[in-house]
Amino acid sequence: MLVYAYLGQLAQLMVSNDAWELFRAPFKDKRHLEDIVKAIAPVRNDRAHFRQVPAKELQRCQIACDDLLALVSGCDVAS
Repeated sequence: MLVYAYLGQLAQLMVSNDAWELFRAPFKDKRHLEDIVKAIAPVRNDRAHFRQVPAKELQRCQIACDDLLALVSGCDVAS
């Protein structure tokens, strides 16, 4: 059971070996997932460390988060 992971670690787990088969359907390829995470991680890190984030960057991050959640919600990881 996974209790805690950083976003980057979670993405690495998702694209690794057999796990990718559970997540690949909604993504174009592994790079698609990695690009979404790359859009989220820097903003998340700045906010987590109380740094200012420009409004446009925060909006882009929110959209990337929405996209990621929508894509992952369609994955069949219960099987």
